[in-house]
Amino acid sequence: MGIPTNMFTVMFTLGRLPGWIAQWLEMRRDPDFRIGRPRQVYVGATKRLDLIWPAYARTGARSATAPCDR
Repeated sequence: MGIPTNMFTVMFTLGRLPGWIAQWLEMRRDPDFRIGRPRQVYVGATKRLDLIWPAYARTGARSATAPCDR
C-alpha cells in the first residue's frame, strides 16, 4: 500500500475512530445503558523484592529456585 512506517499509528487510529465515537455517543445518550468496563482495583501485594541474580546476569535465564516475596 506504500504507507510510510511513521504513519502506522495514524492508520491504526483512523480505522478504529468511528467505533470509539459511536461508543462515546451511546454512553452520552443513555446513562442507564452504558457500554463501559467495570472498574478494576488491584488488591495484590504492593511491594515486591526485585533482585538481579548473578546467574541471571551471566546467562539471561532465571533460576527456578530464585526466591521472591510475592
